[in-house]
Amino acid sequence: MYTKTVIIVLLILGLVFSTGCTSPAKSPVSQEPVKAVPPVTGNISPVETADTYRESYTDWKLRNRQYNVSEWHTWHLDNVSGSDMTVHVTMYRYRFEPDFQAHSVSWGTDAYFRHAPDEGNTWLFIWVCMYMDGSGASEDTRIWGMGANHFCVRIGDKTYQPITNEIDLTQDIKEFKDTYDLGSVARTLPYGYFVLNQGGKETAIVQGWLHMGRSNAWDGWILYEVPKDTDPDTIIVLGGFDRLGGDAKWTFKPGGWYDGLY
Repeated sequence: MYTKTVIIVLLILGLVFSTGCTSPAKSPVSQEPVKAVPPVTGNISPVETADTYRESYTDWKLRNRQYNVSEWHTWHLDNVSGSDMTVHVTMYRYRFEPDFQAHSVSWGTDAYFRHAPDEGNTWLFIWVCMYMDGSGASEDTRIWGMGANHFCVRIGDKTYQPITNEIDLTQDIKEFKDTYDLGSVARTLPYGYFVLNQGGKETAIVQGWLHMGRSNAWDGWILYEVPKDTDPDTIIVLGGFDRLGGDAKWTFKPGGWYDGLY
């Protein structure tokens, strides 16, 4: 009797535990279908990117070192005679002449002689000004100047060098009697020269040092011989200032660089 009772109890407990640990299977999770997004219509404002950005002309010309007439190219020099200096240079005027009359102040005579270019050519004069300034500099602060050979003219694929040996560049040009320097102070002379008056006799002297101050600027004309049918808008003046100031370019066409390239 006792044995039957135990067997019955064990059967009942087994039935209870088997039904309690068994969980019904989970049904799969249902998912909502993805709805298509309709296209956006109407006017959309464009987002400005690096491709659409137009930098200012001031930033552009300084980055490219390309200038219009009368704009300045500058570079800085550290510790010049104990001072930090800035050099400024510009091409501020140009002029074509079919011929010109001139004499050298070193001749001691007022006689003028006519100079004509080769057939099919004309004379091109450009005016250049270079000066140096800085804070705390003494009057004797100076660097070696850069003469006419640092400037050339490019027309198309041809480059023209300054006339320095065929014609005496110490000459006084009759056609420029009423042409003054950039500061409208003195009558213009060949760039890189100054006139020394000793005992009533004028002598043209090649400048060597560029001294501190605007009043000590190198200011004058440089002569080239170019084809007479040249369009001024196609002329580029190249300035090469070695490792100090790098290279610079000037165009005769107002706004030519910036408007032409953008």
